[in-house]
Amino acid sequence: MTLITAGLALWLGACSAPLPPPTEVPGEDGLGGGLQATSLAVDWYSPSGMYPGKGYSSVTGEIQGTCIRADLAPATIGPASADYRIDVASNSRELAQKLGVSSEASIGFGAFSASAKASYTRDQQANSSAVYIIARADIQGPSVNLINPRLMTAAEDPAGDDNAAAYRDDYLAFFSKCGDRYLDSAVTGATYRGVVRVETSSESEKTAVLAEVRARYGTAKGASSVERTVSELSSRYNVSVVEFYDGVLPDSFAKDPETLIANATEFPALFQKKCSGQLISSAQLSCLKVAVFQDYRKLTLTIPDTGAVTRARQAFDQMAEYGLEYQALLNDAMFARDNPHLFKDTAADLAAQAAEAGRRLTQARNSLEACSDNLRACLPAPDLTPPLPDPVTLTRPSWISVGQATSCADYRLKFRASGTSRPDHELPDGGYQLYVGTAAPHTARLWCRGMNTATPAEYLSLVGSNVSVYRDPPLPGAPVPMLTQVRWNKVRIDPATLIVDQQDFTYAAVVSGNDRRAIGFGTAVDALPGWYEGPRTFIKANVDLRGTDFHMDGVFTHVTGTLTGDAGISFPTPQQAEITAPIGGSAGVGGDQLNPGVLRLTVNN
Repeated sequence: MTLITAGLALWLGACSAPLPPPTEVPGEDGLGGGLQATSLAVDWYSPSGMYPGKGYSSVTGEIQGTCIRADLAPATIGPASADYRIDVASNSRELAQKLGVSSEASIGFGAFSASAKASYTRDQQANSSAVYIIARADIQGPSVNLINPRLMTAAEDPAGDDNAAAYRDDYLAFFSKCGDRYLDSAVTGATYRGVVRVETSSESEKTAVLAEVRARYGTAKGASSVERTVSELSSRYNVSVVEFYDGVLPDSFAKDPETLIANATEFPALFQKKCSGQLISSAQLSCLKVAVFQDYRKLTLTIPDTGAVTRARQAFDQMAEYGLEYQALLNDAMFARDNPHLFKDTAADLAAQAAEAGRRLTQARNSLEACSDNLRACLPAPDLTPPLPDPVTLTRPSWISVGQATSCADYRLKFRASGTSRPDHELPDGGYQLYVGTAAPHTARLWCRGMNTATPAEYLSLVGSNVSVYRDPPLPGAPVPMLTQVRWNKVRIDPATLIVDQQDFTYAAVVSGNDRRAIGFGTAVDALPGWYEGPRTFIKANVDLRGTDFHMDGVFTHVTGTLTGDAGISFPTPQQAEITAPIGGSAGVGGDQLNPGVLRLTVNN
């Protein structure tokens, strides 16, 4: 397997981050006793306590002590541009890799496990139904380099250690103090990672969304691709966002897609403001993006006995890999426990699976900690294999598959036909992935109401604000007309025809005005009579399908009354309708009591 290391990225408060798998850079032949020495390029860590010459362990990914002495050639940061691209991750493990979070940090072990990126990825580990899209931006500036590095003698080392002698005679002890590499140079710059999490409700929905997202955005590059990707995702799916910065910190972090787009776009300007003109020296380490750790073999012709370290690395890697698998098993068991209707296992089975995975995860963490404190703990006799069971031997939850359900009732029938009739497997009301339409069925997420009945009904959950309005004439003695507003959280929809029942008020609520006034979805009615002499302003309704799987394509509309000023219907996007009733008239999408017609939606491609 590849080398597993902890990440070295800027760790500042809520914006810290460990690193991705490092890149090996070939060194020059003829040094290090004829062996080929290599350098290791990794993302930067906190400037606090970090400076050129620091040791690094490529086994545990931990920063070690300082065992060399050298000078540093300073550099001044100038203006720089950013490279943008889009990444896609299907689970928390892929997300950790894309964000540069090490295996150890992913399971809560090591100094880097407290970073913001590591904490976020661990929080996502129990969320096995989400898809993650990462907007990446990278800025690279000049480098700073050590001059004439050398291993410190006993007279030079504050601890009085003869590091050159230890390197030659007791490499395992030298490694425990100094690691196998030292910070030889660093690259100035910064990184930005904006994560958009798309929520799904089932394994089949996640598979469909993941395939679509990868096909549409997986190879996108450039600053404009970030804006397009995030805008389209937020308009089509239920999303949440989070940001991570390395090298610089913003004044505020994004909590919504619009701010994320702005922050990503302004990332080069932020770097310019925070870093341009700064002198980087041994006393001032900031705005640094990548640290290059050089092999100690560059400094000496001595050939150390590295066999024990090689064996320790193999054992450490296997323990970390097992720990990741145990964490995944625990995540699956916890998700199944919280969603028992989706799995064949009994509640007792799921509890036992979670307990076993939890025990093994704790055992793996303890083994890694012991190994990090003392590399000799990674060398158990006689065969170096960690005393941990292979994760493939542990039991995983078993999903229930219902195939291509075309309605809530069809989903319920297929579910019951799967042989799961236990009480803890009753289907709850909620979002389900269905195959909708007739000519060429597409997958879409609909809300199923009454899943414990024989006739469940389909509704479309609305993320944005959807309001219909009605203005009554003023009552006798009242100074102004009464404006009634109805807010819609869900609308009834036929999964085969995709026609909306605009008069189903199950998930509609009157938020102002006459609570007995029924105003259909997507409708604005102005009932002011001609004799009314008060001020006449336009009233507006709207339809907002952003965040759903549907849009309006050539839908039926109606307008009655005289079109003046802003009156009428406009479509800012295929998922939005702005409806302004004429004075004394009405307007809407679809039909109403006076205008026969239907509102038929279209599934997003």
